[in-house]
Amino acid sequence: MLAVFSQTLAPTPDSDNNGHPGSVDFLKDESLVVKHFQSLDSAPVIFKIGSSALMAYSPDSTNGSGSWSFDSRGDIFCLFKGSIENVLDEPKDRMGPVNYIARVIEACKAVPPPPPGFTKLLPLRQFTGNFAVIFYDANEKHVIVHPGRDEYELYRGFDSAGNIVVSDDPVVVEKACSKTC
Repeated sequence: MLAVFSQTLAPTPDSDNNGHPGSVDFLKDESLVVKHFQSLDSAPVIFKIGSSALMAYSPDSTNGSGSWSFDSRGDIFCLFKGSIENVLDEPKDRMGPVNYIARVIEACKAVPPPPPGFTKLLPLRQFTGNFAVIFYDANEKHVIVHPGRDEYELYRGFDSAGNIVVSDDPVVVEKACSKTC
């Protein structure tokens, strides 16, 4: 999984920002993302959201601990991996299996955008379980990265343009940023 967000969405301190020798700008050259994911999986899902975000994942790749799921609702895009323990399981004959990612999107949509400098993690605090979430609201220009626990570790770094790069694969972040955080 890979998510890249413009530095305008997630400003970084100058000490962390850009200038790493050998790093690339994934938002300008998405062919690098395509090549990397095609080397891992023959059917990656890669999408660019305007000039501010890029998300990619391999639905069949488990990377050791389950696969990523994707959903979008209007201008909201979400990648989800894991399970939520405190969500009631509707009868499978009426509603199908629990759709955790839909619950996450609805919870995040229900909370108004936070003031500058504050995060919108409050809606995710209501859920217990082991899960990771990458949430992007293109209309509100808001990003949530919830790294989950132990088995769903996420790595981050900054590419040559200062864009934030998030992945569950440290090699991807290292390639984009020449270092991981």
